[in-house]
Amino acid sequence: MTDLAREFMKQNFYYTHLKGRLEKGYEADFKNGLLIVGSSHALCGIDESKMTETVSCSMHSQDIFYDCLCVKEVLGNLKGSCSYGTCVIIMGYYMPFQDLSLSKYSRESYISRTYYPIFHDAHNWDNPVIYDHWHFCRGLTDEEKLKYEKEAVDRTKVLPFYCEQTVKRKLLYDFGGRTWKELSEEERDNYGEMRANSHNSLEGHPESFRENLDLMKDIVSYLDDRDVKMFVVVTPFTHEYSNRVSATMKKAFFQMMEEAQVPTIIDFNESCYSENFDVDDFQDMDHMNEHGAAKLSEILADQVKC
Repeated sequence: MTDLAREFMKQNFYYTHLKGRLEKGYEADFKNGLLIVGSSHALCGIDESKMTETVSCSMHSQDIFYDCLCVKEVLGNLKGSCSYGTCVIIMGYYMPFQDLSLSKYSRESYISRTYYPIFHDAHNWDNPVIYDHWHFCRGLTDEEKLKYEKEAVDRTKVLPFYCEQTVKRKLLYDFGGRTWKELSEEERDNYGEMRANSHNSLEGHPESFRENLDLMKDIVSYLDDRDVKMFVVVTPFTHEYSNRVSATMKKAFFQMMEEAQVPTIIDFNESCYSENFDVDDFQDMDHMNEHGAAKLSEILADQVKC
């Protein structure tokens, strides 16, 4: 990579990653491929190298609205003979209540910098901030900017896992240089409670639930019309987190899936799956580490294979 392309990737890591995965998705030479979308649970939990003909178009804080846009961006722009037989949407229990565009921090961190430049849609954010991806370098022509951006985006297409990107991926939480396993039980309990409480607070957004239900109904119909099998998957969580997720939130999650007529739901926190994962598989309260991602990806590939 040229120095400018590398710096562009460093400065705009999430944007180049997602744009590259979307382009890989519709340019791939797949026959009956597997398309995965989702938030950080998918981003950190899916290793495409452990699966066949798979692309994961996932990003931090990706909500149901942007999941649906990712699916339609790929399936609506397929090149050549590329085809998909299965689509997996990876979620947490809280996602029926989430709307990225209603959070000032999240929309400025993710919509302005990543989703709006790609989709030109800020959802319920009426006046999105226009972010300058070239703020760090002045004096380039538009042609030069496009050239270096393309080089950075193309680089992301050849790497099968978010953890293997050119720019070193940071852990989502700083435990003072320790791994999740190295924390004391009391510390893990405290972190789990903190994370669960932050998600449980989203229950106070019933209007987002109703809108997300309509979005789920639409994507179920969209995939059915294209003969693409659909799965909703809840990735494994630590018991320190999952045991503290609101029971009413979990009930609302499954209620939405039922009302939207989602064909198949796989919850890796059910006992029949959870015994496959332990403390060694997590980087924090609800995200897999590289070891856990490899394990999850192999199990998921077997569960949803076309």
